[in-house]
Amino acid sequence: PGVAVAPQNLAYVIYTSGSTGKPKGTLLPHQNVVRLFAATQDWFRFDASDVWTVFHSYAFDFSVWELFGALLYGGRAVMVAKDVARSTEDFHALLQREQVTVLNQTPSAFRQLIPVACAAARQGQG
Repeated sequence: PGVAVAPQNLAYVIYTSGSTGKPKGTLLPHQNVVRLFAATQDWFRFDASDVWTVFHSYAFDFSVWELFGALLYGGRAVMVAKDVARSTEDFHALLQREQVTVLNQTPSAFRQLIPVACAAARQGQG
């Protein structure tokens, strides 16, 4: 579309209680999202060949990394269904099937994935 977008234009709104415990909307412009990825590009070198999982809820600010990362670099975002996210075996199968290259997990969730991935590797399934 022929719509001009400037760095200071709104990219998204996230609702947070912050330290006050009182919910409020926080307005985040495009420049903040771009700055996040510019600051980490030398570390990760993402590009259009990357496949990102969108594991976290869009209501959680970490989803910004997952969604905008795929979009910014021209990669592919794989939405993880709730029932798949709750099954380590199904989630591992999705990672293999979609050839995911960018995975973001909490340490406890990743710890559950390790034995499933190791067992699959021993069986020659990735």
